[in-house]
Amino acid sequence: MKHLILICGLLVAGNCGAQILALPYDSITGRINYKQITEVPNGKQDQVFTNAWRWLQKKYGPAVDTILVMDKEHGRIVVHATVNQALTLKGTEHKAYLEHLVTINAKDNKCLVQISDLKFKEHFDATEFSSAGWKEVPLEGVVLGVMNGRFGEANSKAYVKFLISEDISIKAIMDSFDAFVFDADALQATRDK
Repeated sequence: MKHLILICGLLVAGNCGAQILALPYDSITGRINYKQITEVPNGKQDQVFTNAWRWLQKKYGPAVDTILVMDKEHGRIVVHATVNQALTLKGTEHKAYLEHLVTINAKDNKCLVQISDLKFKEHFDATEFSSAGWKEVPLEGVVLGVMNGRFGEANSKAYVKFLISEDISIKAIMDSFDAFVFDADALQATRDK
């Protein structure tokens, strides 16, 4: 699968210049899609699946909204999660939350972890043109809005700052998966001796 780099926009911090954010863009689906394959040298599918589930419970715990798939036989877990930290936009009291899917596919000696379907969920008050309620905006739509200057300078800066923070957070989540699985694999190897 080919990956292109999507340039998110510019965050201008006073006169300090700009910061550019590159997000993993899947050219086939057109969506932002974080993924990694973790090699587990001594891992059987059952053990890799169990360790992945333990990591998910420990790392995500209360952030998991729904378990969509839990298939131990095929080594597949899919959960819908919401980031607890909210983005507050200037000039409004609205809070936007970042939702996403976490997909884990465990096989013998390896595991694919994917964080995809990222979208902002924001509650809007009723207006004369629309009713009150939660609305979802795919992250790609927010990126395009920032790039095209659709949110105003203050809100664009808030979105970019939040996106940079979440990009760092998602990459840290992926790294924590590697560390957790390697530690669990090493522990299992010592038990087997």
